[in-house]
Amino acid sequence: IEAAFARAEDHAQTVLAGAGLLLVGLAAPAWAHIEPTVEEAPAGGFVTFALVVPHGCGDDTGTVKLEVQVPDGVESATPQFLPGWEATVDDAGPVVVTWEGGPLPHDQFMEFGLSVPMPDTPGETVLFPTIQTCESGDEVSWIEATPEGGEEPEHPAPAIALTESDGEHTHGEEGEEPA
Repeated sequence: IEAAFARAEDHAQTVLAGAGLLLVGLAAPAWAHIEPTVEEAPAGGFVTFALVVPHGCGDDTGTVKLEVQVPDGVESATPQFLPGWEATVDDAGPVVVTWEGGPLPHDQFMEFGLSVPMPDTPGETVLFPTIQTCESGDEVSWIEATPEGGEEPEHPAPAIALTESDGEHTHGEEGEEPA
């Protein structure tokens, strides 16, 4: 009886381990992208959100620089202060926010916060093309638009859909009450 129980226990552990690997494999692509903490924001209003960088670089090195271009027509942006990182805003042309420092280790995540006025175009999706620079000097360009109804590209740009304005500011994570 003990031998049968041990075999059953070994089988259950094998099944659970396989299921766990399957779930990790299915979840990995979702974690590979840089994502905003809000999916929607009111057109013409301010939004405060973060870009979640789920890991450093894929080559087991850390991230040392993140450059984010804000949408066309947005003339200002306020970056979040992050200890160990220097944030700058270049508004000569398209507004680009850059954080340099860290590094963000390859096996950890970090949120890079922004506060921006959104374009006044309800129904549009605005992109925040982002370039992630690694300690090795390699860059990953998260700049590709996802075609409407099409397949997501390999390196999609973070995107926020603009809704009808409600006269409120959007802050933090989706669903939170504005501060």
